[in-house]
Amino acid sequence: MTATSASSARVPRPLGDWILAGLFAVAGVGLLIFVGVRLADGAGLLLIATVAASILCLASAVGLWFRWRWAWGLIVFLCILIVIGVVVALGVLLAQINEARQAGQALNLLGILSRLILFGGVIVLPLVIIRYLSRNWPVPASALALPYIGPTLLGILLFSVYPIVYNVGLSFTNRNLFRFQPCPEGMLGFETCPSKGFVFAGLLNYLKLLGDLRSDFVIVMARSLLWTVICVTLFLILGLVLALILNSPLVKGRAIYRVVLIVPWAIPFYISALVWKFFFNGEFGTINNLLRTVGWAAPPTWLNQPATAFGAVVIINLWMSYPFFMTIILGALQAIPQDLYEAAEADGANWWQKLRLVTLPLIRPAIIPGVVLSALTTFKLFETVWMVTAGGPFTGSKTGATEIVMVYAYRQAFQLFNYGYISAFAVVLFIILFAATMFNLRFARITRGVYE
Repeated sequence: MTATSASSARVPRPLGDWILAGLFAVAGVGLLIFVGVRLADGAGLLLIATVAASILCLASAVGLWFRWRWAWGLIVFLCILIVIGVVVALGVLLAQINEARQAGQALNLLGILSRLILFGGVIVLPLVIIRYLSRNWPVPASALALPYIGPTLLGILLFSVYPIVYNVGLSFTNRNLFRFQPCPEGMLGFETCPSKGFVFAGLLNYLKLLGDLRSDFVIVMARSLLWTVICVTLFLILGLVLALILNSPLVKGRAIYRVVLIVPWAIPFYISALVWKFFFNGEFGTINNLLRTVGWAAPPTWLNQPATAFGAVVIINLWMSYPFFMTIILGALQAIPQDLYEAAEADGANWWQKLRLVTLPLIRPAIIPGVVLSALTTFKLFETVWMVTAGGPFTGSKTGATEIVMVYAYRQAFQLFNYGYISAFAVVLFIILFAATMFNLRFARITRGVYE
């Protein structure tokens, strides 16, 4: 040890460090005691938040004890959370006061005043802590990052990570509408739980999904893949044809056509879906009225037959999605130098050869990412299909003719209330989509700069 480090080690620690370390340690232990007391209540989100806060407090206490630099940023982050919590609690208090006044109830002024004094003291405490740290600690630049990114990380953990973990745990239970409350005995493997409690079911839901080639999962996945392939292929073909037409100098008024052709993409999806649902109505829809006018006495009831219903939702999705491909392909076409076409003409190439050998290879970097993104969006589409057919028609089979993955998931969760089963469905679907996304990103080279 050098003389400098030895002399610095003999510097007495400020009393404020010990006080702050003890304060955070007491807070962390107190929160853990609160978790132990409330553990039997089953308030999952509250307990998880309390455990996280306890860990942060104890980590801050350890960081202060050893005077680690990262503790500065962690403590500031905790102070920010305290201020946010006080603001939320103050909003709840004001709402309760307003509700009591509207109900004509007498207000407990002493209780309100004591709460306000408590909130004021809690607000002052973080300010005092930050002031002390800024005066007595060297502030590292790296520690300043945590207070800025901390709220974002907290939001990701709360609104993304926690629901995923909760869903995975739910997939191993038999929870449904009639088994809604947890059963401690059943969760531990003892079958002494009342019929209304849900228990740990192991891999039962996953075996129900994947154990039979004729299961709902296999049927819905096959239908969804067929739906995605047909839709994306039509998007690409129609978008390419329209982009080539709009890029041709022989077409007059191209600016007007571009505005008109992009309108389906600009209209809100629910308006387009409802309008097209009226068009395909079997009794008084526009399409059938036109067919009767030209002599077809009994036109099909489009949305009541499996094949025509599937074709109808494909046409509707094509109408609302082709402008995306038309736009990106048109932008790629306009970036191709005209010298390449002139050189191809000089070599005797016809229109098809110029398209195949010049145009398509040069717009490929724009098309492939669009195909990947459109395929993922189309595969998990929900709104359009649900508003037009609600997954039907149902002709004796367990799944509807247009019931793709998101429609099936919604129906199982919010109409049939099979929570454990659909949680397992979501886990399997997440794994499949994640693997497909990684493969497509690698194939399309969208994230080339990240992994190379």
